[in-house]
Amino acid sequence: NHFMGSVYFGTSSINNDIGSYFNTADNILIPFPVNEAPIVTSALATDETTFATTAAYKQELSKKWAIQPGLNWMRSDYDHNFEWNDNDSIIQSNSPNGNVNFHNIEYFCHFIYKIDSFTTLRIVPEINQIIEDRLFVTDKENPYSYNQIYFIPYAFIQSRKNHKYNFYAHIRANVQRPQTNQILPVVDNRNPYRTVKGNIELENAMRYSGYASGRKMLGLGKYISFNSWSNYTINPVTSKVTVDEFNYSTQELVNYKNSISSSQSVGFGWPLKAIKSSMELEVDYNFNRSYFIQNNEDVESVNNGLSTNLGLQWNEFDKWSMDLGYGVGFNQGKIDGVKNNDFISQDIYAELVINPIERLEWSTELDVEMYGKNAVTGAQTIPILSSEISVYLDSNQRWSIGAKAFDIFDKNQNIWRSWNSNRYIQSQNLAIQRYMMATIRYKIKKPSPKKKGGKGPIDKR
Repeated sequence: NHFMGSVYFGTSSINNDIGSYFNTADNILIPFPVNEAPIVTSALATDETTFATTAAYKQELSKKWAIQPGLNWMRSDYDHNFEWNDNDSIIQSNSPNGNVNFHNIEYFCHFIYKIDSFTTLRIVPEINQIIEDRLFVTDKENPYSYNQIYFIPYAFIQSRKNHKYNFYAHIRANVQRPQTNQILPVVDNRNPYRTVKGNIELENAMRYSGYASGRKMLGLGKYISFNSWSNYTINPVTSKVTVDEFNYSTQELVNYKNSISSSQSVGFGWPLKAIKSSMELEVDYNFNRSYFIQNNEDVESVNNGLSTNLGLQWNEFDKWSMDLGYGVGFNQGKIDGVKNNDFISQDIYAELVINPIERLEWSTELDVEMYGKNAVTGAQTIPILSSEISVYLDSNQRWSIGAKAFDIFDKNQNIWRSWNSNRYIQSQNLAIQRYMMATIRYKIKKPSPKKKGGKGPIDKR
């Protein structure tokens, strides 16, 4: 039986959303990038002070049962400073200074039951009380305050037996607060096709989630595994959009309906002695559904995908090792019943490591991503080739020097496909592209424990 308590105090100052652009030459970042000031910039500065305390008492009722009642309390004060600049002059009407005062009180009790020496069940009913006050200078006539109580259940079960199986599952709920930039009472009209209005009266949303994972060992190098999670959110923050005949949109943020997201995967591993390799196979499925309002009509957005990945590994050879992988995915998406985001994606992966002599290692890695065309966007292939060479300077292979080349083809880019209120978007991120670097490495190795007399490592079997 024991008492647990803690006290926390923290303060921070953060600046966000400051735009910056870089001069580039031939798509490679020049050694000393130059920042170019955008025509319109926005900066959100937030000062936060938080005080929190927690107290709980654990009482063992028997060898099987224990309870742990407790209380958590946290108070946070946020001071927001939003400056919207246009040609170095501050636009006062869209630059609110505001304060958000937030209290979070949790009343809970853990019920702990040991089913056996490998399995524990924990059930935690919790009452969560949230008190919040919002006030901004540009919206003094519309302050917003609330005092809400939520029931937040939590339960998990865990069972583990070394070299046999490992299983974990939980269900829980939590409160989702709207983001700071969503409650700011400002109108963002920098993008002529998409005007966004903040909403100081956005409410919290309840998210219920479930998660389970397990792995069963079938022998040396043999296993089967699964992983599953699902989220269901009630009253999430979503968009209420009005689009005119010229395709200009005005977006307001509201709490509306629900959203669902889930993912399931099954994996399988098996050694292939005939070719001295091991195989891994995985199948994944994901599903997402959400709603928004467009021109006062309820619009449903649904996306789901099915993918499979196969990998082969050769690690039993002295002079070389290799990984090969291939994955293919089928994505389907529709908005308001109209299919618009159906495409096939593929991923080819290969890595080869060669050790021709004792102190020399060379590796090369190729990752080819292929995105098929959909109703709007054409197909795209992205090959990323990298290579590295290392020379060890000592017989223990701790010190090494080398060189690494990343993205030799200069094709690195991430693709993200989505539909917005009135347009399809394919985003490509060119943050890191081709580069070369010299490397100096030192490997820290933990010494092996010695038997008495120093005759070798201990056999822990």
